[in-house]
Amino acid sequence: MSNYLKAVLLVSLTLFVQTSRGSGLFENKLSQISENIYWKRLLHFNGEESYADSKSFFLSENGKTSLRDELLANIEAFKKVQAKYTPQKIPAQCAFPERFQFIKENFPELDFKSPECPHFKRWKSAVSGKSLSLIFASSFVNNPSSMFGHTFLKFNKKDGDQLSLDMFNYVVAYSAKAEDSPGFLYALKGLFGGYTGIVDVQPFYQTLREYSKVESRDIWEYMLGLKSKQLDSLVNHIWELYANANFDYYFFDENCTSVLARILALVTNFPLDEEMVGYALPTDFLRILKKYKLVEKNLYYPSLRKQFFAHYDKLNDSQKENFKLILDNHDIEGDTKTYQALVHYLDYIRHDHENKVSKEFQIKQKKIYTLASKFTNQEQMSYSKPIPPDEGHLPARLDLLQARENNKEATILTYRPSFHSLSDPAGGYEPWSQIELFKLSLKYNYDMKELLLNEFLIADIQSLPDFKFLDTNTSWSLDLRVAPLYEEAKLNAYKGSFNLNMGFTKHTHNFLFSFLTGARVEGHESFKNKVKVGPNIKVNLGLNILRTRFILESSYFYSFLKNHQRERDYLQSRLELSHSVSKNWDIKMMGIYFTQVGELSKESYKSYSIGLAHFF
Repeated sequence: MSNYLKAVLLVSLTLFVQTSRGSGLFENKLSQISENIYWKRLLHFNGEESYADSKSFFLSENGKTSLRDELLANIEAFKKVQAKYTPQKIPAQCAFPERFQFIKENFPELDFKSPECPHFKRWKSAVSGKSLSLIFASSFVNNPSSMFGHTFLKFNKKDGDQLSLDMFNYVVAYSAKAEDSPGFLYALKGLFGGYTGIVDVQPFYQTLREYSKVESRDIWEYMLGLKSKQLDSLVNHIWELYANANFDYYFFDENCTSVLARILALVTNFPLDEEMVGYALPTDFLRILKKYKLVEKNLYYPSLRKQFFAHYDKLNDSQKENFKLILDNHDIEGDTKTYQALVHYLDYIRHDHENKVSKEFQIKQKKIYTLASKFTNQEQMSYSKPIPPDEGHLPARLDLLQARENNKEATILTYRPSFHSLSDPAGGYEPWSQIELFKLSLKYNYDMKELLLNEFLIADIQSLPDFKFLDTNTSWSLDLRVAPLYEEAKLNAYKGSFNLNMGFTKHTHNFLFSFLTGARVEGHESFKNKVKVGPNIKVNLGLNILRTRFILESSYFYSFLKNHQRERDYLQSRLELSHSVSKNWDIKMMGIYFTQVGELSKESYKSYSIGLAHFF
């Protein structure tokens, strides 16, 4: 073999070895970087697959389940400029700017193309700001998707604490893309799947109109301490989601809060996403942000309803009379405070009707605005700041009670995963409201020496807004549960019941009275036709004195269907006393009473219990 051939062979062998070694090093690096926590969070990976469900979010066919394949596909896409991504048909570098930045930093030896991305840059310039806030819209029981509150992010162009200067900042929200109006079907789909979740970006004034004005919710703003580099990465990633991604939406886990937690976990490097796995409540997220010292301060903005009543309640009797007369188009003089109250009232009513008001209303509003503008010495209203939602009690509760029922001893253990009851401490929650879901109660009866189901409450929701003649809000309650046949003194036979009521409520901070009426349906094999159905009347009384709450719930049910040759009607009452000994502990006392109405002197069931409740 000639020396020339030997030299060629040696060079070829050397190049082959180096190429193989380089290929092996690249493969090892690819596997290593694909397991990087930042890459996993960029893809919203959860164990074996990504939460994202849209094909456009992945550049590899296996991207939803393979971190490595998706990384390799992104690397290959970033080596070229192909205008085929997102509906705008832009290059991969422009569709996935934060992925591009991550890959460039981790693979500096590779040659990547860097197109201009004018479409993305215009969007980024409009959306980004100097700082970031998390906005919490308080719970709104009348909307099933917002029972626990709603969260979204807001970019702040300027620093400040005036909402009026904030309107054209942009907010980022994750919500269900639904054409259904809020209602039972809407809630059902949200619980069990059926909606697509999308990341939406829009001006703050549009979001505020929906939450604070139309739905009469308080707004809380939590200013977050993020650095400029973190904000830049955040905007990049939000674009990736906004332009390319959708998710399955569920009210309890894949909701507005869980997705925002994953977004913030990416740029803060705190395990916010891991803390919010599973049952994710917006108020839990607020506490987690404070736990990791990401919150610098919070600001409170009352709803339009609260703004109006703050002005109206300051009027004296004469001013209130003038308020009504002017509202009824009487030509009389009013003062500054009266016209301020009128302006806020008409603004609230207009937004409460989503701007769908009559021509007469518009003329009246314009006239009152004109008259109000003549008063230059308008008083600046200060609103009392309630306890922030993150400082309220934790949503889960465990009760341990020692009971005496029908003169028999029993121990009762109750677990409630969520959320708030009338007897719980009110701070941080909507006053005199109740949302309890999937509460399971077991008891050990010492006489029977058995562990029995005491009750399984699927849902007990009570919306009890204060009824005012200027704002005639309707109260309602819904109750779905499995419970013993107390009215027949049967502790180990169970009926299913569904109860829906409507009525009115009067309440102050310390006192509650509500009167509700509706229908009840109950089912058990011993009933005629297996079912009882009829009208139901329910009365609530409540007292809130310092750290102690008294709640009396009494209801009367009359069945149209007979059983055992007599009408089925009964009265049930529950008296509950709760006293807070610390933020997470209550002492509870409870009395329950059932009787046939025709036999009031002879109760079919009564129990008294005392014990502890722990919030966690």
